[in-house]
Amino acid sequence: MTDFSDYKARVRDSWEEGDYRVIAESTLPAAQALLDACAISAGQEVLDVAAGNGNLALLAAREGAAVVASDLTPGMVAMGEARTSAEGYDVEWCVADVESLPFDDGRFDCCASVFGAMFAPRPELAAEEMFRVVRPGGTVGLVSWTPEGFQGRVFAVGNKYVQMPEGVPVPSHWGIEETDWTDAPILAHPTYTRRLAGRVYDFYLTGSHIHMVVAHGPGNTRSWGENTLLDLISNETMVAVAMPQMATAARMVQSHIARPVAVAAGL
Repeated sequence: MTDFSDYKARVRDSWEEGDYRVIAESTLPAAQALLDACAISAGQEVLDVAAGNGNLALLAAREGAAVVASDLTPGMVAMGEARTSAEGYDVEWCVADVESLPFDDGRFDCCASVFGAMFAPRPELAAEEMFRVVRPGGTVGLVSWTPEGFQGRVFAVGNKYVQMPEGVPVPSHWGIEETDWTDAPILAHPTYTRRLAGRVYDFYLTGSHIHMVVAHGPGNTRSWGENTLLDLISNETMVAVAMPQMATAARMVQSHIARPVAVAAGL
């Protein structure tokens, strides 16, 4: 496996520069949109990944959730801890890498990230880790800049002059939505259908990759797992998400700023 420690060190150092609070003010509406889409509420345990100075963490704490916030950059953690403490909220802050989260399996009701996890050099690891720490029936939610949006175009211009390291995908690829539930012709033509543990599953493949799994429930209900990260999520992860105990592992997150990525699931 490629060692991205030097790349991560450069990313960490870059976020130590400048005044991040200015950026945080502009992305606060996205954090509120994600909070609403994930239905974060009092009594839940919530993890804010790549939290920056704590936009989502603070909003979740105000709702009464028990919040843990992590970031790769120690300066961000210090800034966020000071911010949430100043408002009187007991948010647990820690330095952590989204590709190797230091939390037990199934600890949280919700794991979310606002323009943060999208910068992980190995998207599949980041997605797997976020799903690992969420309990069955919980929620994983992300917002990401889209390639066709203003920030995505800024990334594209920048990449012409300073290219991403070999093996690191363009961060805005998290914002590519290849298929959605309401307008997806492939839903009428599954690659194959299987009955597993008494439940019917439709599998949709892109080449050798599982792109979508649709699980048929009681009556006419259906849940799905969608591999929208350029089909980089492993087939094993897709099958795990599709199984009954994991079928509602995440809700699809929609906003005018960003689109759902990684594995999006819902009823």
